Amino acid sequence: MKTILRTVIFLCLAVTLRAGVARQPDTNTLWVETFATSADATNWTTSMRLAVENGRLTVTPGDSTQRAMSRYIEWNDAYPYFQFEYAVGTLVEGYKGFYFMPFFSSNGGYFPGRWTFDLRAWFPVLPSRPPFLLRVDIHGAVLRFDYFRVVKHPEDALLVTAEPAAKTTLATGDKIRFEAILKDRAMDVTVSVLTPSAVKLGGINADGYIQLVSADNGKTWTGELTVGKGLGTTEIRPGALIFKANVLGGEIGRLYTVNPWAIKP
Repeated sequence: MKTILRTVIFLCLAVTLRAGVARQPDTNTLWVETFATSADATNWTTSMRLAVENGRLTVTPGDSTQRAMSRYIEWNDAYPYFQFEYAVGTLVEGYKGFYFMPFFSSNGGYFPGRWTFDLRAWFPVLPSRPPFLLRVDIHGAVLRFDYFRVVKHPEDALLVTAEPAAKTTLATGDKIRFEAILKDRAMDVTVSVLTPSAVKLGGINADGYIQLVSADNGKTWTGELTVGKGLGTTEIRPGALIFKANVLGGEIGRLYTVNPWAIKP
């Protein structure tokens, strides 16, 4: 799978940003895709029904052949963070869930809020940083996207890093460091792990979450866990662990990311 993905990435040497995409609107943003007119839905290749409603991209899945959309994502080392935000609209009959390839599957259900990915951790071996193909498969619900963007410093974001930082595969004894970066001060931030594998990681308190602490009066929160024993014989693949930051106070309540590295027993 990784070999195929890298082949696709290398074959794509250029990308054209079209309607609704503002390039470098400020010093922190490489580009941002927002949705003001119906023309702003044309950046995606899809058989689903896309429409712009109230400043959001509304995506309605169809039958089994009409549930995917895709486009290329441009980025570089100076602007390595990819973010998007969405909400759930009307539910429709059938399986519930979505796939955001190459990053993760929701494993059923939805996790509305703001998602952040450090692309350097996902593509560490590439000698250059060509655009990559993002594919979104949606099942069982109408989703409404506020924006897609690539930035230098993410705002209102949950980030995860491995310690040692250079590791691409973790094992027992390695640490996972969490950092929640907030625009507005919060009263408290905890991190939950939303997969069955969470209980096997170790380092999670009896209440089922990781408590973060702040040293700057509530705008930056950090914490960590140590990968414990008891993983069994199954490797946790990249994207299998969904991390959710629960923010008490401030303007945003739900921040998400996933593990960009495998965890081996």
